[in-house]
Amino acid sequence: LLDVIISSLIKAVVSTQSTGGLGDGGFNVSVIGVLSTIFEEKPAPAFAVFKFVQSMVSCIAFLYCGHLLLPFQLLILAVSCLAGAIGFITLERYPLEKVHTILVETEDPSEAAGPAIE
Repeated sequence: LLDVIISSLIKAVVSTQSTGGLGDGGFNVSVIGVLSTIFEEKPAPAFAVFKFVQSMVSCIAFLYCGHLLLPFQLLILAVSCLAGAIGFITLERYPLEKVHTILVETEDPSEAAGPAIE
């Protein structure tokens, strides 16, 4: 009986982790594709910011996972997934020229250096 339970648990864990890994891989490929399309001239800073935000959210999730019950963790996961999906779909439907103009071409190098000291 114990062998049956352990083998079924192993199958459940392997199938769950496989689908989770495929979902995460698909999400990362989609986000990296969008970032590389929008930031064609300088993709490295965009990828760095994406990975930084992803790591910070992961750190926050590890901090609260021991203090919140599972239903509240799943609620946070569902809300953040919904917000991410809405943001991704909105960005995909927005014309690429406008996104490029808003994010890349509006940067003024003189403003990035700060005010001039005279």
